[in-house]
Amino acid sequence: MHVNLIVKYKVWFESEKGDFVLGPGGIELLKAIHETGSIRKACEKCGWSYKRALNYLNSLEETLGTKITVRKRGGRRGGGTVLTDEALRLVNVYSEVCRKIEEGIHEVKFKNIRGSGSHHSGESEPHRFTHL
Repeated sequence: MHVNLIVKYKVWFESEKGDFVLGPGGIELLKAIHETGSIRKACEKCGWSYKRALNYLNSLEETLGTKITVRKRGGRRGGGTVLTDEALRLVNVYSEVCRKIEEGIHEVKFKNIRGSGSHHSGESEPHRFTHL
């Protein structure tokens, strides 16, 4: 019996104390804000409540000690939200870390793992790699 290995991983950032700061969900929210120019639209896209997103963004800004978004209140002309340069750098660093991990995963050579009693033929079969 052949068992194909699927490598999965999750990347998140922690503080120096080991406290969670930012992970895939937060990055997805930041990217959606950047794409839509709106926290509300980003929430719809990511499946977050507006209150949860505001609390998350405020907490993230407090933890990092820097502004992540610039928010303009709505009104006749409408509001909007843009990411700060610092937030864009954070998203880019996260994306770069994931890209490097993905490159490393693809360099790894896996051998087939057989069920008990099976013999390995030495043939290599393709393996799937998945990014969470």
